[in-house]
Amino acid sequence: MEKRKRILELRDRLDRTLAMPDLAEEASLRALVKKQILASSLPGSDQGDIDLIAETRAKEVSEFLEMLDTSRDGRSSKVHGLPQKEWKVKQDTDQLRVMYREGPEGTPFHTLLAEGFADGPIDVCTCVSWESTLYKKWFPQYNLPTFRIDQSGCLKKVRIGEEICMVRVKVPWPVSEREAILHYFELEYLKEDVVIVIMKTLSDLDAIDVRTHGFSRDGIPEAGDTVRIDVFGGFVLQRITKERSFFRAIANMDIKLDFVPPWLINFMSRQLIGSGHKLYQKAVSTVASHDDDYRKALRGPLYVRIREYQDSDDKAKVAATEENATEAPPDNATTQNRLSLTNTVSNSEIVEESEQNTSVTVDSLPTSQQPYVPVEQAWQVGNRPYTSPEVERALCILDTSIALLRGDDKAGNVTTLQNLLSYDASLEASTAAGSVTCQTNVLNADSLPNGHPVAAAPQDSRSA
Repeated sequence: MEKRKRILELRDRLDRTLAMPDLAEEASLRALVKKQILASSLPGSDQGDIDLIAETRAKEVSEFLEMLDTSRDGRSSKVHGLPQKEWKVKQDTDQLRVMYREGPEGTPFHTLLAEGFADGPIDVCTCVSWESTLYKKWFPQYNLPTFRIDQSGCLKKVRIGEEICMVRVKVPWPVSEREAILHYFELEYLKEDVVIVIMKTLSDLDAIDVRTHGFSRDGIPEAGDTVRIDVFGGFVLQRITKERSFFRAIANMDIKLDFVPPWLINFMSRQLIGSGHKLYQKAVSTVASHDDDYRKALRGPLYVRIREYQDSDDKAKVAATEENATEAPPDNATTQNRLSLTNTVSNSEIVEESEQNTSVTVDSLPTSQQPYVPVEQAWQVGNRPYTSPEVERALCILDTSIALLRGDDKAGNVTTLQNLLSYDASLEASTAAGSVTCQTNVLNADSLPNGHPVAAAPQDSRSA
């Protein structure tokens, strides 16, 4: 139940983040995209018309984020101006949810969405998802039915966080091989711990122009005998903790079939994505830290930039926490429940309700003239820290047991110990009287279940 509640919180958190003004408003998003394009240029490359390119990329990101908005469930939504059908849940666990949606009436598109946990840092998760050359290291390879990546790799690097790739897959008979020429574009919104990657196929190679696209068609092969599909989608990663992330991926596909059989949709949504998620989890948690190819890739400027921002952000949050901790409370301050756990987790992380800090305002209550004493000190007796009644009772039984086993009458004392442990219910009633009363009662032979006296007085195990 707790896991289920947590994944629902993370879904809602991502929906709220994607709806923030920086990403939802056209002008703000265009400025964010332009800023990243200018900061990601490669030496000696022709950048084209930056304003025009930023406007195009911003529109693509906006369309992609609208596709990702699962909060629209139950409400009408439109992509490309066409009404969308309802999502069908194919699997839903505490680790992964997969949904399928048929395209609008009269269109050849099919949409698959997957979201869940990724047990790795956000830079590693981005690396495993981005590096097309290394897809074969983790992507599912099926023999029956046949499904595997035959070829994948980068054709051209446009700038940091933007490149052209080719992926060719062998699919089940009677469908022939399919390939896609994909344009990858990455956008960072790290103040909310988010990395956005959109993937879009380049179908019309003749329309590619440096001024409008930021790259030329040089190095992009013409379509051969292999059928090229159309895909628009991508993924979003949001950091949960330093070592865990939440992802949501979507793909709107035209796989160039007049009729897509239901078994193919079920195979992709249940088997392929399910096993792919497990292999992806393994890759981000182990392979990426032990594989030489991934270690080399993680030294790239894209992942270094993400890591450096995350590290600097973590240090800033720690410094702010330490500074707040050293500040003296004002005279008329809000008194906090000192027994609750202090919430030192960043605002971008979801925490369980039991871990959240609780504060109570007491301005309207009558104040005492006595100096403030922390709750922890008020519960201390002498130099002994406060111990709960349950712990006192457990220590009392432990001390008595040690004393019984040290006595001369071994057999009788063992019997006494057994009876004492079974006498737990009656001892519980005397817990409120404190550990001193408990020890006094145990030393009195009449209070024991079998009447055997204790050979030696029990020592307090806490004083050892």
